[in-house]
Amino acid sequence: MDLLARYIQDFEAFGRRHPGPISHSVRMRFGNSRRRLLFSALVHGDEVGTLPAMLQMMKDLEEEKIQFDGEIDFVLGNLPAAEKGRRFLEKDLNRVFGLASHQVQTQEEKRAQELSSLVLESKLYLDLHQTIAASLAPFYITAFHESSYQWARLIGLPSVYIGHSSEERFSKQGLCSDEFAQANGVASLSIEFFQKGFSEKAETHCFDVLARAIQTAESFMDSPAERSSAVDTNKSWASFKISHREELQSGRDVLHPNLKNLQELKEGQILGKRSSGAPIRAKQNGILLFPKYQDYSGENSSMEKSARDFLFLIAAKVL
Repeated sequence: MDLLARYIQDFEAFGRRHPGPISHSVRMRFGNSRRRLLFSALVHGDEVGTLPAMLQMMKDLEEEKIQFDGEIDFVLGNLPAAEKGRRFLEKDLNRVFGLASHQVQTQEEKRAQELSSLVLESKLYLDLHQTIAASLAPFYITAFHESSYQWARLIGLPSVYIGHSSEERFSKQGLCSDEFAQANGVASLSIEFFQKGFSEKAETHCFDVLARAIQTAESFMDSPAERSSAVDTNKSWASFKISHREELQSGRDVLHPNLKNLQELKEGQILGKRSSGAPIRAKQNGILLFPKYQDYSGENSSMEKSARDFLFLIAAKVL
């Protein structure tokens, strides 16, 4: 049994002890409070590195090493894709939230409908992700939404927050889970924990965020006024806003190798070349986000290429 299969087996064992309302979910109840948190992993099937932290958190809660008065749901988003080592099978699960029932056809669209029921029941939702390219640090990536931003500041980890306009979707393909949550009045944060795959740093940072989120919810979820006045004064906190989207002009546009999420860019810096041979330059100063590389030799290259609705993003610091 490989490592992922063992972790999934452990998760399903928790599910038998603490059954959740949908498949591949765990619901843990403590006390009588109406506080309700939701943590999701594997919404992209190949982003497996947050699963060990989720399992350790469930273990610590079960053994009462971590205390919480309320209800916490844990859910695995796209298990069929994870078992095949793929981001998704038919459609990107994190682009198909908020569809009308008559639009639902693929297995990911059906799963998004199931996950939506959990999202709408929650008071705070954290969606745990990893980047495709390497990342210098973990970071929030979500729409600017007042209560969500407030929770991010209170949790304080990670210390890099990247937002985009709530009036503009992150992707042209459709609605992400955190956007769906925020549109329905649920505070929600999507968090990236280093490059996809298992690593000690992804596990450690993710566990610290989960623990901090639970502690913060215990202290402030019932007290909005106190929450407003207690925003963390983390001196290392840095907020950015997506300010440039570099469009994909051709499927053969190529970026330089080894570009990293959060690396600093200077206006005019050459980052790759177009299929025509023209250089691809940074349009402004800022930090790099989600550089897209394409493996044209893979069996799913056509599907993955169609999912690239930008080549990279640049975010500028918010003063």
